[in-house]
Amino acid sequence: MNVQANSQASSQSDEVNLPPEVKRTRTLQSKLRERFEQNAVRLEPEEASFHGLPHNVKTRFKELRGVTQLYDWQDEVLNCPAIRTGQNLIISLPTGGGKTLLSEILILKQIICRNKDVLFVLPYVSIVQEKVKDFIPLGLELNFLVEEYAASKGRIPPIKRRRKKSVYVATIERAQTLANSLYENKRIDDLGLVVIDEFHLIGEGGGRGSSLEQLIVKLKFCSPACQLIGMSATLSNLEHLKTFMNADLFIHQFRPISLTEYVKLDQLVYKVDTNSQDPREVLVFYRRLESGSAIDPDNLSELVTEVVPSGSCLIFCPTKKSAENVCLLLTKVLPSELREHKKQERTAFFKRLIQECDGRICNVQKQCIPYGLAYHHSGLTADERRLIQDAFLEGILCVLCCTSTLAAGVNLPAKRVILRTFTVGNRFMSKQEYKQMTGRAGRAGKDDNGESIAVAHSAQKSQIEELLCSNFEACKSSLLYDNGRGLKNLLLSTIGLQMIKCKADIVQIVKLTLLYVQCKESEQNEINGIVQHALTSLLNEKLICMKGEEVVTTRLGAAVCKGGIDIDISRSVHANLLTSLRNMVLVSHFHLLYCVAPYSVQYHIFLDWNVFYDEFSSLTEVEKTLLRSLGINEQFLIMRRKGTMSSSKVMDLTLVQRVFFAFILRRIWNKENIWEVADRFNASRGAIQQLVHSALGFASSLCRFVEHLDELWAFRSLLPDFIKAFQFNVTAELIPLMEIHGVQRARARQLYKAGYKSVANVANADAASLVKDVQNLHKGTAHQIIRSAKMLLHEKMEGLLESVEAMLATDNAADFSLEDIVATLRISV
Repeated sequence: MNVQANSQASSQSDEVNLPPEVKRTRTLQSKLRERFEQNAVRLEPEEASFHGLPHNVKTRFKELRGVTQLYDWQDEVLNCPAIRTGQNLIISLPTGGGKTLLSEILILKQIICRNKDVLFVLPYVSIVQEKVKDFIPLGLELNFLVEEYAASKGRIPPIKRRRKKSVYVATIERAQTLANSLYENKRIDDLGLVVIDEFHLIGEGGGRGSSLEQLIVKLKFCSPACQLIGMSATLSNLEHLKTFMNADLFIHQFRPISLTEYVKLDQLVYKVDTNSQDPREVLVFYRRLESGSAIDPDNLSELVTEVVPSGSCLIFCPTKKSAENVCLLLTKVLPSELREHKKQERTAFFKRLIQECDGRICNVQKQCIPYGLAYHHSGLTADERRLIQDAFLEGILCVLCCTSTLAAGVNLPAKRVILRTFTVGNRFMSKQEYKQMTGRAGRAGKDDNGESIAVAHSAQKSQIEELLCSNFEACKSSLLYDNGRGLKNLLLSTIGLQMIKCKADIVQIVKLTLLYVQCKESEQNEINGIVQHALTSLLNEKLICMKGEEVVTTRLGAAVCKGGIDIDISRSVHANLLTSLRNMVLVSHFHLLYCVAPYSVQYHIFLDWNVFYDEFSSLTEVEKTLLRSLGINEQFLIMRRKGTMSSSKVMDLTLVQRVFFAFILRRIWNKENIWEVADRFNASRGAIQQLVHSALGFASSLCRFVEHLDELWAFRSLLPDFIKAFQFNVTAELIPLMEIHGVQRARARQLYKAGYKSVANVANADAASLVKDVQNLHKGTAHQIIRSAKMLLHEKMEGLLESVEAMLATDNAADFSLEDIVATLRISV
């Protein structure tokens, strides 16, 4: 005891004799440690916890998700050897089986129990935004950060956080960029888990499937300890995927409630025998409907009124226009009494929709909402879709007429699902698409069963029978899409990241691909020729070169790799940026808007030469000179309008389309209403918004692209500030509010006008006050905004505290005064 007392006395004496700067440093370090200790999550014994998580996690799931007990299959997965040992796992389950909840539990176990970051990969920007919103309350309660990586959002590389862990919620494309940056910065081991939702999209056959395969290959190669979990719908070749992922399989046919499938052929309704494999017996007669009316020959009104308004109904339509037309049709054939159901709530929702959509609403929705109807497709803005989804979940809307994209990832179950036709776009749907849409039928906790009714004509009966009895589609590698573009991207990226340095390494990387697994099992194993063709192509395009036995990227190849620029447009991007430097026009932002205009034309925005001419005429003389240098002048445009263009005047369509995109972006930059811009260019609001997101994403890629090319040095200074200004596109005082997840321009103006002028003002508000002060703000939305503001504050605070700790951890920490630390904090803010 005396020894211990003497030791303590000696320690206290030493403390007294320390210089003031050192004492101040130690005091600050002590306070920081104390603060983090207070926030630390303490784990409970396994038997007293929720699958090893703190018991309050279960409470939060009950409050936020309405979940009181897990399904048996979820318990089985959480206790399976793969989860306990960190083995990769593929979970195959029908739509609506509860995969989302399981993924959230696995993510929390990784963050809290294993103290690792997690990457959650989702297919669409809208689903990423929805998942960020879902995770924020859990993050605030359980002391982790939620970071969004979609379009231009998300810092590359992410901030290194020592005390708090992060859930990175990302689209497939941004997930690959994020993983590349972590590897480059020797932080790939920070990732403990990658969860991939809609895993079957790896076989989509395009760029998205290829990017997903590349991401998985890189993670397997450079971070074998990172656990990969794929959440998949039912597929026919799961064994291939199992081999590719080096994973265990968990396959289950569980649905929380039963699903009864029907097919309506003219006036006859058949019940689908899901156990039958014989096309002649799969459809069993169920009932006959009375002949429909002249305007409703398919009896949609009868099929809908059987379940609404007490239940809800989704009607899947083949096109966006069809969804709007069906919505309008129903207003003419449904009983007028429906207008009285939840009339007050619908009126409030109507006002809220107008308020958040720049004071306008389309005529179709205006007619349909009083009946509890709305349409939902990609032609709407993200805000419109979110509000409509929330209103449907709350029962304010009871019928949504939508396209098939709603079935992929957006959790909107309904009592009855109606398939307006067996086509998607202009083709017959696949078994996977059919099951994904019908799987939305039935709401766990609300319905005893769900129903799907697919509408068709008797002439299609045999084709439908074949579909119902067919196997699910095989999931094939997408690396060879568009003449092997995906494989070339994979090889260039791994060479640029120095994961591979010689041809022997290339062989090892290729062996990790799904392409290799499937080529190996095919009768014609052409993998060596395929790989050699890809390498030759990269050499010919001067993106890589050989230095003896070593394979390295050229400067252009390194830039392409760093920026994530598509190989097929890389040389055009480089040449166009060089041309832009020679003719740079900076009297306005139009030239930069043209530089970041996407090269892809997949935005359902069609070039109108009359509009093109009018937009050209509205430019300043200096801006017109820029376009003339590209070959676009008044004479060219007049000839195009008349349709008398000679063959010698044919121009690069991509260049012309990008100029047209720049005209649209210019209107948005000038803060014009998205409704007016959409009307002017005869495009949907959703298409305009998607173009803006793509331009921002491409601009972020260009930022990284020019870092490796000294001849493009000017863009290193021009692009970063331009991107930030374009991303928020509001006056300076609104930018902090726009950083809050879910707050767009109109809402930011409302908050600022109501006196909520900073993130802290919003974070410290209560929902009741916010609803009172901000017009037409729904209480649920108010809670979401406050939670998002708190999460944003937490991120900033953690960044600041870690900056202080980094300063105090240096050898010369005593040299820092309190004033130095305060100055650093101010700079960080």
